[in-house]
Parts: sequence; C-alpha cells; structure tokens
Amino acid sequence: MLPALLAVFAIVFLAILLAYTLGKGERRLVLWRPQLRALRHYSPPVEIVLEYRDERGATTLRRLRVLKSLVHPDGRLYLRGACPKSQKVKNFRVDRIVSVATIHGEVIDARRFLIERLRVPSELYVASAASKVQSRYPIAGSARS
Repeated sequence: MLPALLAVFAIVFLAILLAYTLGKGERRLVLWRPQLRALRHYSPPVEIVLEYRDERGATTLRRLRVLKSLVHPDGRLYLRGACPKSQKVKNFRVDRIVSVATIHGEVIDARRFLIERLRVPSELYVASAASKVQSRYPIAGSARS
C-alpha cells in the first residue's frame, strides 16, 4: 500500500513540477532560471518612451517609468519598469531597445542615457544590435522623423 501511495505522490509531484517549470511559450523544460540582480533603484522613477523590439521582432513604442536596472548572470542588462499600456511591471532587455526618448519627444542616445542618466556601469553595457535597426516610428520632435 505504501509503495503504491509513494508512486502516486511521485507522479503527481513530477507532473506539478513539469507544469510549473515549463516556461510561458517555451517548448523546453526549464528546471532552473537564474535570477536577475538589481544594480540600481530609481526613486522617483525615470519616465521615458522606448522604441522596443520584443523577442518575436515586433517593434512598439512603450511609455515606461523605470524603477530599477537589473543584470542577468550572463551579463545582459534589463530595465524594470511600470508600463501603463499593459498596466504591469515588466522587464525590458537593453539589447532590444531601438531608441530612447524623453516623455517630451527628445530622442536620447540609448548608450549615453543608460550610462549617464541611469548610472549603469559602462563595462556592463552591451552594444545593442537593435540600435542599428531603422526606426519604424518617428518619435515626435526627433531628428529622425
């Protein structure tokens, strides 16, 4: 009786573990996810407009209140911010940022913004391949429009 009960418990436990560890939209088993480490907290939050390319390659404009900068164990940088569009706090990979602008429409060099305004260490900044992508949205008041 006890071995059968233990076998049922093990099967249920493994099923729950499998369901929990399968990432959203991922087709592979993820048993461990490295945690993002906070670099800096921003109080008050820094308000910006991002032109952001997601993992599927779709480019969108996002108004964002940057709450903190984060670093992944492999060195990738992230910005965590409140996104009014989705009404959620989200992480944005820095290497997927196409352009940065103030809320008034002034385009800012993404590298300078991260290093000077957000005080991200320059050695952690990864040159973004996304910054070489032609902007799909002209940001109001920018030289690119």
